[in-house]
Amino acid sequence: MRVACAHGHDSGREPQHVDGHDYVDLCLGDTGAMTGHSPAPTVATVRDQVGRGITAMLPTEDSVVVAEELRRRFGLPLWQFTLSATDANRHVIRYARHLTGRRKIVVHDFCYHGSVDETFATLDADGRTTVKARANASASGLVHALDIDPQQYPLLSWQWKVDDLIKTADNTTRHLEDSPVRVVVSFAGDIDNLPLDDRMFFDNVRLLTRQQLPYATLMYIWENRAPRDSVLPNLHTSRIKMIVAESGRDHVGTWQEVTRNVVEDYQRAFGEAPGRITAIAVMTDTDNTGENAQAWYGDILFRRIAPPRSLFVTD
Repeated sequence: MRVACAHGHDSGREPQHVDGHDYVDLCLGDTGAMTGHSPAPTVATVRDQVGRGITAMLPTEDSVVVAEELRRRFGLPLWQFTLSATDANRHVIRYARHLTGRRKIVVHDFCYHGSVDETFATLDADGRTTVKARANASASGLVHALDIDPQQYPLLSWQWKVDDLIKTADNTTRHLEDSPVRVVVSFAGDIDNLPLDDRMFFDNVRLLTRQQLPYATLMYIWENRAPRDSVLPNLHTSRIKMIVAESGRDHVGTWQEVTRNVVEDYQRAFGEAPGRITAIAVMTDTDNTGENAQAWYGDILFRRIAPPRSLFVTD
């Protein structure tokens, strides 16, 4: 039997709820009350600190004493205090990125307290691993470096699902260019051969972000209105082309499997043969429209084209 309880007040290990019953807290406030609820020394100390200020966002003398005691007990020289599990996750991600030099973060199956504004790998109802992406007036994504000859592996297959479209998105309009799902393929090439305006755009991006844009990029998107298989220009540079892999509401809420020939799509979009594939990415973005979006991505595969079956003649 499930009982919904509203909290009244706590004392020791027996919180009292508004229904008038006393309960034994076996979780101890999810470990936040290991020494009991509202012990008198803690209440007195908190009251004293409140009187001296609680929103300075700076360490106190007490934090130095606690850090020294933790160092003595556990042998670790440096300690960082946070006020929530979410903030603790953010700190750990910063430290991990700093120490390893890697940018990718995957949180598996919501197995951590708190949350992070990243892309989540989760298990779906069939037990397979999927990537869950959320965007709240922002962009959420993952990038994976590759080195693939598209002439050898021209077929790109993936699975994706969206729970809704971005209502005001329009990828033909600069300030509304958002998509609930994107599969992004980057290609190598000689940037020095690009037109002057593209090279200037690339230089400006590198100055601002310290990142070099790829020679060419195909973005497979889910559009609201543009017909499927349309090629849409990027309104900032001619080196990014969007291809509408899905359009409209007919398949919202269900898993879709998509297969594209990246060589044919590249030639159609850029009028030339593609160079080597340098990266694959997924992205869910609402930074232009300011809306919310949630999406899931399944397996992404590059494959060869199957050779035609041989015909045998027997006597």
